[in-house]
Amino acid sequence: MRFCVLLLTMLLVTSTAQSAVDINKLPATVRRIERLKDAMNEAKQQKKALLFVLSEIKKKEGGKGNTLVLEATQQLFQKMRGQCVLIFVDFNTDRPRLTKQLPKVNAAFDSPEAKGPIPRAVATDAAGEKIYAIIPYAPAGPFGEEMLKEARQKIQDALAGKASNEVGVSSGKKIEIAPPPPMGGKKKKSDE
Repeated sequence: MRFCVLLLTMLLVTSTAQSAVDINKLPATVRRIERLKDAMNEAKQQKKALLFVLSEIKKKEGGKGNTLVLEATQQLFQKMRGQCVLIFVDFNTDRPRLTKQLPKVNAAFDSPEAKGPIPRAVATDAAGEKIYAIIPYAPAGPFGEEMLKEARQKIQDALAGKASNEVGVSSGKKIEIAPPPPMGGKKKKSDE
């Protein structure tokens, strides 16, 4: 019985790891920061907003946290792609370039409205000058979908000229990521 549970767990972990987005396999609709000018032109022509998504897509060894980041990033791409031109900003390598090209967008990633872990997103006009919405970590699933629905409405209002001064997307409730259970299911003496 233990072997079956172990085997099933390994299969689930393996399938989750394989479904993670690889940086070399970003959806075709997602631009890298190197193609910022192309993305700006596309947004202007199509009358769409730009959505800068700060995340890391490179798969790390182990760790559920990275899987959560990847799933939330995928959800952002899927839910926002029709309304925005998507630009991926790698947390580890692209920030210096973004600081030079669009310092206001880079600063928005660190604003109080963008609190929390990655992915975080900033929606702007086609020139990257006016911020329409700042989206903090929106976990994959129904709760994150509600946050993205609010962000889509803010962006839609901004594109229609009905923008408000409130750019933050409410997370609604405090998000806490619980630590993993102890290995082997045994409690430590300090946990008792």
